[in-house]
Amino acid sequence: MDQKQTDDELRIDLQELFYMLLSRIWVIIIVSVLGAAAAFCVSYFFITPVYQSTTTAYILDRRSTGAELTQSDLQVSTQITKDAVEMVTSRTVLSRVIEVLNLTESVGSLAGKVSAQASTDTRILKISVVDSDPTRAREIADEVRQQTAEHIKNVMDIEAFNTNEEANQPTTPYSPNIPKNVLLGFFAGLILTVIVLIARYVLDDTVKTPDDVERYLGLSVLGSIPVSEEMNKRTRHTTKKKKAGRSIK
Repeated sequence: MDQKQTDDELRIDLQELFYMLLSRIWVIIIVSVLGAAAAFCVSYFFITPVYQSTTTAYILDRRSTGAELTQSDLQVSTQITKDAVEMVTSRTVLSRVIEVLNLTESVGSLAGKVSAQASTDTRILKISVVDSDPTRAREIADEVRQQTAEHIKNVMDIEAFNTNEEANQPTTPYSPNIPKNVLLGFFAGLILTVIVLIARYVLDDTVKTPDDVERYLGLSVLGSIPVSEEMNKRTRHTTKKKKAGRSIK
């Protein structure tokens, strides 16, 4: 019996919670729109756009003397590609890039702009560079690829680093992603508003209806006196008069 009563109360509370949120839907919508607008303003006016340029290279080291590639050749080349990922952002490579392009930034700063990755079981090395200048991003990407090729040939004694794709000239910003940020701002405002409304609902322990008296106090309500909006207005008006009279005295 007690379990059934608890389930009924929980069901009623969830219903009240749903209708409470529904009655505040305009608040939720307004705050969500404001969150989206704030995200747009921050992304558009306060964040400097950056562009990404990508170049790829194919690495294949032939160790066998036959005309056909062997499984060993492919495995060795795959391992070399993985090693090349680490060499792309090495101090030797980046120092040469800064020297050739006459860049004014440090090796550490340039390393934060350069990334490399190798797809699983392939010999394709992908090098990406982000920069606030799209042309400079392309130039750095191409130079990083060339200096990486030279470094790999010197360190590993191979001649197997071939350009697969030249760096592209980016035309649209890589970051910030304004549509994504606006969507995140909208949902952030929505979730925050719902959490605040639910917290206020849960922490509000005032008795508002006869059902609340029976539920929380365990007392039966014999009757209730309806209060009209007109009576509330008169009560507030009378209270204001009394306060004004006291002030004059």
